[in-house]
Amino acid sequence: MLELNIPEVIAEVTEAFTRYERALVANDVAALDMLFWNSTHTLRFGIGENLYGYEAIAAFRNARPPIDLKRQLQNTLIVSYGRDLATANTEFRRDGSRSIGRQSHVWLRTEAGWRIAAAHVSLMPASGSDAAGRKAEASAQTGSGTGLDRHGGKLVPAGGPQGSIFAEKHLRGCQGMSAIGPNLPTWALQQVVSYLGYCGRAGRTAAMAVFDRYF
Repeated sequence: MLELNIPEVIAEVTEAFTRYERALVANDVAALDMLFWNSTHTLRFGIGENLYGYEAIAAFRNARPPIDLKRQLQNTLIVSYGRDLATANTEFRRDGSRSIGRQSHVWLRTEAGWRIAAAHVSLMPASGSDAAGRKAEASAQTGSGTGLDRHGGKLVPAGGPQGSIFAEKHLRGCQGMSAIGPNLPTWALQQVVSYLGYCGRAGRTAAMAVFDRYF
């Protein structure tokens, strides 16, 4: 049976994990690339992308804009299995976001040192409750709490065109977002809000952009 949590192995993986976190918040692409296992077997499942192989992951890193990546970690758990394999799981929060992020790594000892062989990032509402989901559904239908007004049976940005310009400016600051109209279903709205929350944008700004009839 594999020996769990050998102290020197835990220390090594913790040091590698810390280097990764420093590189991530600094958007040090070279360091991030170096810490992933250079193999076709490496994978990374992100918020909005599934990446297979080292080359695909490196291309994603290089194409991503240097948005505000600062975050606070909590409940980090590192476990080693023998001397050559470990997992690192953590939760994170970003300023201005109501979501809790979750990050999982599989670390593998290679000839070059400890490298990430698999990674997964996801988001969940901070409350995690059905009541929160029902409240979001109701808000999307009425505009309550979203920074929207209902006019002529449609939800439009509060503040008129000025609110519209504000939303457009912020929405275009996030990667991968395109023009979206006022008939977006609630589930899609929640996806956009989650993504912009990951970028550090407030949910109100996201909702304004989603329903912006001028956008």
